[in-house]
Amino acid sequence: GHLLPSWILEPARKHPGALYTDRAGRQSEEYLSLGADLTPLVGGRTPVEMYKDFMQSFKDNFPGFLQTTIKEVCVGLGPVGELRYPSYPEGDRLWRFPGIGEFQCYDKLMLEDLKEHAEQLGVPEW
Repeated sequence: GHLLPSWILEPARKHPGALYTDRAGRQSEEYLSLGADLTPLVGGRTPVEMYKDFMQSFKDNFPGFLQTTIKEVCVGLGPVGELRYPSYPEGDRLWRFPGIGEFQCYDKLMLEDLKEHAEQLGVPEW
């Protein structure tokens, strides 16, 4: 697999729920859980804030090239250039093509989010 860079992986390892987790408790270190989007992980900043800062810095540092030399920017949000849900982790040898994937929604933050929404909808048994 392709692990997250150490500057984000180390803080994510220390924060319960920052990494996708399957039903057996195995965590994927290739992605941050979507449940961690608004969770401060690095210097009090959230993943969404860090993505925003990255995009703004790019815009600020290449103003003379945008729309002329640089016509399009494609930013990959995954370990191999795409934003994909890690339901079929190949690196751990638990999945083989064309197998069936598994939900990766068992991290602390995703379960808290599910509980909150289920209660709002009146179905706390979810």
